[in-house]
Amino acid sequence: MTTTDPNNVDSDGDGWSDEGDDVDDNPTQWEDEDGDGYGDQFNGFLGDSCPGDFGHSYIDRFGCPDTDSDGWSDLGDAFPLDPTQWADRDVEVYGDNVNGNNIDAFPNNPTQWQDSDGDGY
Repeated sequence: MTTTDPNNVDSDGDGWSDEGDDVDDNPTQWEDEDGDGYGDQFNGFLGDSCPGDFGHSYIDRFGCPDTDSDGWSDLGDAFPLDPTQWADRDVEVYGDNVNGNNIDAFPNNPTQWQDSDGDGY
């Protein structure tokens, strides 16, 4: 890393010259070791929750691996291989997203997941 040099510009005002700043236009970030675009300073704006792992999650954590590219980190995604589902409140392997695959008709009841006759039971 290079500290601010009078001959170099620090356009985001973070104390690091643009030449040595891995995260442009973010005054709270200056280093991005894994190169995913989220800075390693966790407490700064868009701080990387997984600074040692390249990732593009942005909903529950910034910068963590997101295998199915749905925005949820693999750590916070109940279905890390299905981009149409990410939550399962009752933990019975049917998803809570009504527009996704393998929909849970009863997301708060772990003993029920399908309503084949449409009667609500």
